[in-house]
Amino acid sequence: MSLPDPPAPIVHPAEYAFGDQVASAEEHLVGQVDQLLRTRFGKPVEAHLAAPTATDFAALRRWYGERAKGWQPLPDVEGAAKAGRGQGFGFSHGDQAFVMVWLTRDAAEGANPVTILRYGKAG
Repeated sequence: MSLPDPPAPIVHPAEYAFGDQVASAEEHLVGQVDQLLRTRFGKPVEAHLAAPTATDFAALRRWYGERAKGWQPLPDVEGAAKAGRGQGFGFSHGDQAFVMVWLTRDAAEGANPVTILRYGKAG
């Protein structure tokens, strides 16, 4: 059992086009969340995505909540993401976890980097 990739307009970009400063901030964000979960779930598989600045992440969180029947929310992810200067949410199911984190950027910058972390053998 796993949760799907997010719907459009969130996409897998052909290349990482956010630059070194954003990449460093995203790495810090992912590290904060991974530090929280790695001892419980192991090493994650990461997917790097891009979301338009107008993306409604609250609606995306609800979209995942509807698909996460039988999964448990991971409320600590939100705090870890905030400590990493971003936002995020996650769900777990047995030895699996699904986490989405993102950096919120200025609308003039065009897109937000989004990372999905999938933990566990079928995550």
